[in-house]
Amino acid sequence: MRGHLAAGLFLVTIVTLVGCGHNSGSIDKMEQIKSVGDTDPEKAISMLDSLDIKIRDESEYVQMRYDLLKLRLYDKADRIPNSDIVARRVTDYFESHGSCKERQEACYYAGSVYRDLRDTPRALEYFYKSEDIAINGDDCDSLLLRNTYSQLSFILCNVQDYQRSYRYAKKEYEISKRINRVNFRTVGHLGVSYNQIDSIEKAKTYLDMALEMLTRQDSIEDSTAIYVLLYNYSVLGDYEQAYKCYTLSRQYTNDDYKTKYLQLGTFFELTNQTDSAIYCYKRVIDDYYDLFNVFDASKSLVGIYNKKGDYKEAARYANIFKAASDTLDLGRRQELAATVNNQYQYHLDKEKEYRLREDKERLRFFIVTISITAVLSISLLLLLIIYRKNRSMKKIVSMTEELDSMRGRQIEFLSEISKKKQEIEESRLSLSLTDNELRTVKERLGVVTLELDKQKEELEEKEKLLSDRLEQNRLYMNLLNESRLEDKAEDVIQTLRQSAKGKKDMSPADWNKLYRAVNELYPDFRNQLNENIDKLSEQKMQVCYLIKIGLTNLQIQNTTNLSRVTVWRWIKRYSWILESKDEI
Repeated sequence: MRGHLAAGLFLVTIVTLVGCGHNSGSIDKMEQIKSVGDTDPEKAISMLDSLDIKIRDESEYVQMRYDLLKLRLYDKADRIPNSDIVARRVTDYFESHGSCKERQEACYYAGSVYRDLRDTPRALEYFYKSEDIAINGDDCDSLLLRNTYSQLSFILCNVQDYQRSYRYAKKEYEISKRINRVNFRTVGHLGVSYNQIDSIEKAKTYLDMALEMLTRQDSIEDSTAIYVLLYNYSVLGDYEQAYKCYTLSRQYTNDDYKTKYLQLGTFFELTNQTDSAIYCYKRVIDDYYDLFNVFDASKSLVGIYNKKGDYKEAARYANIFKAASDTLDLGRRQELAATVNNQYQYHLDKEKEYRLREDKERLRFFIVTISITAVLSISLLLLLIIYRKNRSMKKIVSMTEELDSMRGRQIEFLSEISKKKQEIEESRLSLSLTDNELRTVKERLGVVTLELDKQKEELEEKEKLLSDRLEQNRLYMNLLNESRLEDKAEDVIQTLRQSAKGKKDMSPADWNKLYRAVNELYPDFRNQLNENIDKLSEQKMQVCYLIKIGLTNLQIQNTTNLSRVTVWRWIKRYSWILESKDEI
């Protein structure tokens, strides 16, 4: 019987160890996928999907971790969920069986699901829960708490509760400083919040900080922040900074951030570019990307068309504005947000009251237990004292003998110390001699350094002389090109000089004469342009010929009537023209 029992226990132990190891391997794999998802969520989703069949045979905990990771990756990849079924299942499980960090993460991503499903009250409820778990728990994810503050600020801003939105933006900034993760988004959120509560100076301060941090980056992966800054600077009336943001945004003409049309429309409207503003606002309404954006865009179009006296169009967009306003029901959303906050606060207060009652009962039981334990302990202590008193007498006798032996060892130690002091003194004398030698080497090194400085100055003079000679050679080549062109087409050169000063425009006939003259000087030049430049337009060909004969940027701009930016960009792109060598 005992043999069968032992064999059964052994078998259960083996199965348990194998199962634990299997679960551990799945968890480790999911942690690897999680780290990939921080930079490439789409790739991580594909990796996670490959585990789907295997996870079905795992424990319930592993399956819940799998579902939680899927919620996280879908949120990072901006995939809109179809329902809240998975989110509810994950939060129910981890609220009963999860650690502090797991409960915090489950509630956060449940809030994200409800945010995407436009369920503002439940989104707020779960973000509040995530915040409460992080603050009152024994261990929390500070970065996730920062993101929670950011989401609460965003949602409260959407329902126009700007004061509480500002408070959460400030909390987001403070925790970012504490964990050393301040970035342009965090600073920008605070600047936007200050703008919403009409704290203009502070808004400009933090928006300027965000723009400076943004422009210091080598590359900008997400253009969203640029358009947010553009919108807020436009509303503040700081058009100089708004134009900087607009210039930056021109690099991202192909991004899929659709809210940019509302922000660009506001910028164009406030800078009196009415036609551009109308185009952007209409794009917002046609795309119908977000009802809040349709609400703002239609409201702005009503104002613009009223100013233009086009009351028919104004009435049309007034109807769209009314429909969006009725659908959004912002007053109801504010009421729901406030109700959720009050209900959640009431829930927290009741929980605290229940915990205090439990703590009181626990304290009463603890005091009774301590009293009984104290009586027993005192009785045992008296017995122990009597016992130890007898033992201590024996120890005193043995310690006296040890002290006598220690005195003998102390004398030996003192003699060794005196020997060590003598050795230290000898080492000190040797060190002083070494210092003298180092001082001599240092003096020699100073002399060598002076000689090197002189040689460096001579080298700099020679480099300057060489640079001057190269500049002289370049000027000489420009003069040589001009003199050769004068020999080929004197009348064209006169016309070109007047055009470069902005006094006369070049006719097509003048350009053709210039082309023929340059082609005679450089027979292969036209072929080089055709080979090296795709889609060679007439304007590009004009700029290339003017570069070839050595005109400056300003002269080229005056001659072609192109913008300064276009001329500068083409001259930089086609700089190989001056570097190529042609034989005449």
